[in-house]
Amino acid sequence: MNPNSVLFMGIRGKVTALNKRDGNILWTTKLPGGIGDDFVTLTCDDTLLYAAVRGEIHCMDILTGNLLWTNKLKGYGIGVASLCLYGFPPAPDPAAYARILAAKQSDSSAAAS
Repeated sequence: MNPNSVLFMGIRGKVTALNKRDGNILWTTKLPGGIGDDFVTLTCDDTLLYAAVRGEIHCMDILTGNLLWTNKLKGYGIGVASLCLYGFPPAPDPAAYARILAAKQSDSSAAAS
């Protein structure tokens, strides 16, 4: 598998690798433990994929999805984390996250009405 042909998706406490050409699922990894929101922040380099969710950070093999390590980040809380690797763009994109928060607030306001 060539990492350049893969789209990585983080959702509901899982990370899934999809083939960019046909959308077929190559692998899915359920991330362990933690509490709180299931928003998964992802970033990767050429060999490793990092996922932050529920106050923890996880490192996986980019080709297989095998979990290599987990850090529970004790004392950091459970908010959405931004991740950045030197030479790669930060994740999540701040503008995209602002839209997510605005949509959540809008949904909450509509439900309260």
